[in-house]
Amino acid sequence: MKRGAVAELALGFMLSGLRWVMPLNVAMRAGERPALRNGRFLTGRVVGIHGCGNIGKEVVRLLQPFGCQIIACDIKDYSDFYKQWNVTPVSFDELLARSEVLTLHLPKTKSTIGLYSREVLSKLRSDCVLINTCRGGIVDEDALLERLDGSKLAAACFDVFAIEPAQNDHLLRHPHMLATPH
Repeated sequence: MKRGAVAELALGFMLSGLRWVMPLNVAMRAGERPALRNGRFLTGRVVGIHGCGNIGKEVVRLLQPFGCQIIACDIKDYSDFYKQWNVTPVSFDELLARSEVLTLHLPKTKSTIGLYSREVLSKLRSDCVLINTCRGGIVDEDALLERLDGSKLAAACFDVFAIEPAQNDHLLRHPHMLATPH
């Protein structure tokens, strides 16, 4: 997928996760007619970007009309880009603690495989929408499912999985999981 396509998918996931598209769609398909629930707006949210390379930068550009507070964590110094686009560089711990939406744009390396472990996921806000459009295996999918089952994460939106094609039907069918093929 080209960087623009991945960045657009991440933006679509942000809107869908915040606006409760999956649980409302699941309820409607089950014959329920939930009272109007608009969810939360993307406008004004704190959006965290883990990995601000080419795709992360494109996400920053796409977020500009939404007036989000954008924070980013990367091992590389992108200070000129951050200054130009009003992005605040933060530590990994601050990224986890502050992000209302957290989108991952990391390479798959020895240091990133399993990075989003049970312990790391427990540091996310319970109202966070977690997006992974980078690589499978970076997020512990069993720990993710526990967070979703326990209502300790608002939503997860993934197009990459540890095993592809994705096989964890419990995770894929979770009403707060939005999954697409990579």
